[in-house]
Order: sequence, then C-alpha cells, then structure tokens
Amino acid sequence: MKKIWLLTTLLFASVLLVLLVWLNWNFTNAKETKSDVFEPYYSQEFQDAYNFAYMNGITAMDTIEKANMNWYITRAELSKMMVQYIDNVLKKEIAYNDIMANYSDVNVSLWDLDYYIQKAFAYKIMWINNDGTPLKEFRPNDTVSRAEFGTVLSRVLWWDKNEWWNNYYENHLKALQNEKIMINISNPSEKEKRWYVMLMLMRATLWDNKISWDDAKQMIMKWEVVSVAQSHNLDVEIKSNWKTYYTVEPKIDEVFDIISQCWESCKNIVMVTE
Repeated sequence: MKKIWLLTTLLFASVLLVLLVWLNWNFTNAKETKSDVFEPYYSQEFQDAYNFAYMNGITAMDTIEKANMNWYITRAELSKMMVQYIDNVLKKEIAYNDIMANYSDVNVSLWDLDYYIQKAFAYKIMWINNDGTPLKEFRPNDTVSRAEFGTVLSRVLWWDKNEWWNNYYENHLKALQNEKIMINISNPSEKEKRWYVMLMLMRATLWDNKISWDDAKQMIMKWEVVSVAQSHNLDVEIKSNWKTYYTVEPKIDEVFDIISQCWESCKNIVMVTE
C-alpha cells in the first residue's frame, strides 16, 4: 500500500513539475513575442495613429494587433490608404484624370485594390514614373520606400507644388519636414511600414486642419460650428459637422466672446475650456 501511495505521489509530482516548466516556457516566450512585435506600437502616438486610421476607414482591422502595423506596405495597399484618406478625412477637391488607367499588371484578381489603384490614378497621386512619364505598369506588390510615400503624401496635400524630376522626391520630403509632418528624411530608400503611414496621415491631418483666426471667426458667425474648446496656451479646437479645425486665439476667452456676439444663433454650440 505504501509503495502504491509513493508511486502515485511521485507521478503527481512529476506531472506537476512538467506542467510548471511548460507554463514558464510559454509565459517567457509570449512575453518576448509581445515585446518584440507589439510593444513599440503601444506608445500613445502609435496607438492614436491606429485609432485615427481605424475611425476613418484607412484600416478595416478592429484591433491594433490585427492591423499588422509592422508589415511593409505595398503600392496597392498604399493606393487604398491614400484614397480613403482623401475621401474620408480631407474631403477636398483634387486633380482628376477623366480616363481610366490601363496598367498591364492590374486586374480584378487584386479584388478591391484594383478599384483604389484606378482611383489613385484618377486623383493623380500615383500615376507617373520618377521622370514624369506615365506608368505602364503599377507594380502593385512592390514595397514602398519613404521617398515614394513622401512624394504621394505631398501630392495629396499640395498637388504639384513640390514636383522636381531631378531627385524627384527631394522637394516633397523637405516640404513635409518643414511642416513637421515627416521628421526623418535622411534615408529616402527606407522601406515604409504600415504604422508609419498611419502616423504621417494623422500628423498631416492636424496640419491640413489649421486655419487662421479670421477664418475661425467666420465659421462661428456663419453657424457652421457644433463645439469649441480652448486651452490655456490659446490653442482652440473648432468642430463642425464634418471636420475638426485648429487655430490660435489672440487672447484667452476671445473665442467665447465671438460666440456671445451671435448668442441666439450660436446658443447650441458646446463650449469647453481647460
């Protein structure tokens, strides 16, 4: 009886030891995997960039893990993200091609990416070679460099203002750096990743939504505003039904004084202060 009890105890202890070793191995490896792959993108700015992209239809993935933020982005994927950015965020008129692209390597096998590639051609943001000649092949599966992405983003924001066929990307990247949208332009051949594209689009939105104080006053007086928020450093956030704008008031509470001047018409504006 003692032998059976001893054997049972030893067997139980062995199973328990194996279980503890297995749990420790899994915990260690899971921790390393999360740290190596995801932890950099849980910083507040990266999380904000993902949230911005998801809320605006730039990514359809409903968690930051599913979005594969660390993957290199292809030209086809970039065309979709940029078209969604123009249509859903900027909502502005840009250059438009009336004809369809006739790329030899783009067809319905790309599913919805075919549509976005065609629209990127129509918007004239991804349609020419580095020397200005029209593309014959789109190369949908090629990865995108910082030079290519910066050029496309610059075209979206400023159309052809920064075009220059010698070092085609140089003026585009410098313009983005000057506006503090793209800080690091030292390696234009660097392959772009999804998280970086989302981050740059979020920064570009903040730049694109800056308006003068006079324009802000006009918006308020025309009853185009649903809410206004001011901070102690004079920064003002103005929300309309379709977009958020940023401006700087000349003195504290000046924006509320403007609202008070059209009180009956502006009585529904939500006012927030720090």
